[in-house]
Amino acid sequence: MMRTLTLAVLLACATALLAASTPETAISGTDIVAAPHGRWYASAASNGQDFFTVWTDYRAGEFESVVGTRITAAGEVLDLTNLILGVGGTIERPQVVWDGGAYVVVWTQIGYDSATGRKPARLWMTRVSADGRIVSPARVIQDAATSGKSDFLASNGNVTVVAYLSEDPRTMSDVKALVLDRHGNVLYDQTLPTTNGPREDVNVATSGSDFVFAWTTYIGGEPYIEAASLDGNGEYLATSARIVGDGISSAIASNGSQYVIVARRVIGEPAWISRVVTAELASVSPTCQVAAGTTGLEDANVVFRNGQYDFIAWRPDPTPYDALVTTRVDLAGCATGGLRDLSTITVEVAYAMPAVATNGRSVIAVWTHSRAGEGRYDIAARIYSGTSQLGPATLPLLLSRSANTQRKVQIAHGNGETMAAWIEADGSVWAGRVGTGGRGIRLSTTAWDSVRTTFDGSNFVVAWSDGIEIFVRWIDPVNETVVRAHDINENNPGDLALATIAEATYVAWIDDFSRVRLARIGNGVAGVVSVTPQDDEVVLANPALSSNGSALLVGWTENFHPFFDPPISVPAKVWAARVTPQLTILDTAPLLVGDEPDIDAGPPAIASDGNDWLVVWDGDGLGVRARRVFRDGRLDGDAPTLLVKGFAPGIAFDGVRYAVAWQDLYGGGSDYRQRALRLGVIPATGSLGVSFGTSIAALDAWPAPASVARAGDGRVVVAYGRVSFGPEHGGVERGFLRFFDTSIARKSRATR
Repeated sequence: MMRTLTLAVLLACATALLAASTPETAISGTDIVAAPHGRWYASAASNGQDFFTVWTDYRAGEFESVVGTRITAAGEVLDLTNLILGVGGTIERPQVVWDGGAYVVVWTQIGYDSATGRKPARLWMTRVSADGRIVSPARVIQDAATSGKSDFLASNGNVTVVAYLSEDPRTMSDVKALVLDRHGNVLYDQTLPTTNGPREDVNVATSGSDFVFAWTTYIGGEPYIEAASLDGNGEYLATSARIVGDGISSAIASNGSQYVIVARRVIGEPAWISRVVTAELASVSPTCQVAAGTTGLEDANVVFRNGQYDFIAWRPDPTPYDALVTTRVDLAGCATGGLRDLSTITVEVAYAMPAVATNGRSVIAVWTHSRAGEGRYDIAARIYSGTSQLGPATLPLLLSRSANTQRKVQIAHGNGETMAAWIEADGSVWAGRVGTGGRGIRLSTTAWDSVRTTFDGSNFVVAWSDGIEIFVRWIDPVNETVVRAHDINENNPGDLALATIAEATYVAWIDDFSRVRLARIGNGVAGVVSVTPQDDEVVLANPALSSNGSALLVGWTENFHPFFDPPISVPAKVWAARVTPQLTILDTAPLLVGDEPDIDAGPPAIASDGNDWLVVWDGDGLGVRARRVFRDGRLDGDAPTLLVKGFAPGIAFDGVRYAVAWQDLYGGGSDYRQRALRLGVIPATGSLGVSFGTSIAALDAWPAPASVARAGDGRVVVAYGRVSFGPEHGGVERGFLRFFDTSIARKSRATR
């Protein structure tokens, strides 16, 4: 029978087990760069002088953010790493408007439940001052509501109106208007009159007093633009809706007395037409052509400036270069000239979606931008001016910026110095001493997916792979310079493991034939041995490595894949084998450390007390397992021990006991980021059990397992990655560390 543990109840008044001897520290300095990953759905507004733009951002990788930045009329980007306005699961189409005292930002957020799937969307809101302060923290303003595609937000300085579609089963797909006061408080929720039929893309504009809404209604399967209106207090002005023409993808703007509604005729036809209406909807002008041609236009917007309207749209192009195009539109809604190119906006982009805003004199255009081969989507902007026609007033501006992302952070300690190694979003490998405030040194521009570091008694050793070769570098602990280098030619090595004995360095990996390989590098001489034979029916992965000073223990996982159709996979097992410093394999029949029915073992981690080894791993997210391997090759007990209900363990020996870090299991709440990184201690001998205390850090992404290293007797240093929303980082994953005194005992502990 597998030995299990029951977690003892920890009293709130109990003394913390592990005392942090240092606060959380960032592992290195920052450079401001283009933010990683993707972003789109931009929106822009002006306070009459400068501009503010917001968008949906995926820089944190595992979850989405509403991000914004302020831009002066002269084109100066004020918030270098952007303002993080909201964070959640699925965030769609944030919009921004100036309400006379602050910028109001509203967005749709969708949650998911593992049992029921998609939940009804909710509308969130925050308010940001002209100087970049959040004056109203993000909060839900309406349940069961989803916004339109764009321009669903308008303010006349008295009230702000949010146009949305209901997701309440009782009022499903109703067109609604949520009316907010100057502080963002909900005054009332209006249901607008509509014609029967499916509806989409609801938007709204204001003349500075009243409001007009436009949306698409499908009547008999054909799309029509429908309009409704509210007065300056957000109450009914026109008591019925009016169909103003056929079309889809409408945009709306006002010159202060009347409104122009611009729409694409139908899907597949490039012609864009307009209609002019008054707030009372008493009359509708004849259709006027805005843009036509053989090249289709997408995501058009329109703003009023200098007595006429500026029509701006995205034109996808058959070549890699898309463009923004513009024309002037008179008060009757008719184009006064042909389309002109404004900017080459993108290369290999999926969504351009330009947003526009005016301060009455200039126009800002904001769009999604990408460059071939860079693997990310940026937010770019440009300011245009001119009395009769728009012309560029600034060069294109990169808005989406942050600190560098740091992943797979690893830590080592020696000679009183601490060295961190990590991979950045562009695949570059970095290493640096902690506490110097420096940026560190870049060791490579290309890495595969893992980096490892250790201390050999004289220098720090860093190893990584680019998928073709394995690279090992020795770094002086004082001056941070590479003093030695060695490369191992190996086809398709994946994750690595690293250890040292005396002056020799050992690297383990899984090769292209699914064999566990171990290399010894000492005094410039390298040797390589296969710890396991080639076997085409198994998949080996996740190498781990630790030295007890006289031998090495290599660990790995195995997944058996018989050649069935369809193929099947049985749960992974944890194996280990001892190897001498001279690469003699002591366990030619590997040791089966973990083999539990229905448990798919995760990556193992190994540490040694100088005599035996302790192997820990994640049991399919069901808890951290552990088992001792004695120096003579015997296994402790009949089966692994369940230590704690967590996953992704890391381990080190502090000189007296083992320190193990793990991540809490997902608790099943509405926020899948509700997890903590914890640290506990395990005795070096005797029964396996974890004494544990408070969490080390709150984790809000899905980072790699924490790296734990000995930092002197009774102390360990723990390095981990988490998303940092501080202005110096700007919402990306960064590496942090803390030192802990593991010698402080506590009565509360996990018991059998």
